[in-house]
Amino acid sequence: MSDSPISRSNFSANSVLTSTDLNSQLNTVYDRVNDLDGVFLKDDTVTAAKLVDGISIPRSIVSKTTTYTITSSDDIVTCDASGGAFTVTLPAAASNTGLVLLIKKTDNGTNAVTVDGNGSETIDGSTTIALPGLNNFIEVVSDGTNWVISAKQIADIYQIKYLSADVVGTASDISDLRFALSSNKVYEVKLQMRATSRATSGQATMEANYNSSPFGLLRQETESDDSFALQGTFILETTTASNLTIDFSESGGSSSGILRGDGGHAETWVEVRDVTGKVISGTVA
Repeated sequence: MSDSPISRSNFSANSVLTSTDLNSQLNTVYDRVNDLDGVFLKDDTVTAAKLVDGISIPRSIVSKTTTYTITSSDDIVTCDASGGAFTVTLPAAASNTGLVLLIKKTDNGTNAVTVDGNGSETIDGSTTIALPGLNNFIEVVSDGTNWVISAKQIADIYQIKYLSADVVGTASDISDLRFALSSNKVYEVKLQMRATSRATSGQATMEANYNSSPFGLLRQETESDDSFALQGTFILETTTASNLTIDFSESGGSSSGILRGDGGHAETWVEVRDVTGKVISGTVA
């Protein structure tokens, strides 16, 4: 074979392109190998070392434990956030059309890895994507303007908090049951109230608030020494980063009702799940 560009005429039917042939004849691929077993090569930097008895182009893997800006020469970025949450930033989509990247979280801790678009560039319309759980990943491809998710595995962001000790009487913003919520998200919020009334007649109320406004309410008509449990599910759409807080009160002539707490023993609890982008049903607040 000569040093001229490779064409189909260089090969007979069923011939085998081996590493020996390439090492002896090629320094670079000058043009494309077209319609050779259906394989197309367009990279003029592909060397013989990458082509062995067929086509095999290895993908590069980099491992990170802190903030990192991905380069166009990276293929797979594994992220260990056991030492703290951090962000990896994608390269500019505008100058990397067709580039495919995979970002994966490899630790089982609660710290999230955040994938951020370059500047104002988005990822499927979002400025950032969080990877909160073990083996969560996204694969993205540049369309020349932004990044498009081509594959993903992302667990729900899920938290549950229990009331650790009884609360007697009216209480606002119970610290055990407080959550910090992000902006522009959709959350599924489940509440359970287990309480004992001290009013002769009245109402015991457990109220969930977001950004200081109520959105979820559990209420029970009571008599003195009534004990009961209630549970409800609500959908909350957030517009700003703010706290979810819980208030407890009892009306009807007494302020000594008891909201029962017993650590992790299913007394009083609040569960919050990020369901942004999922098909959901329920009461939207």
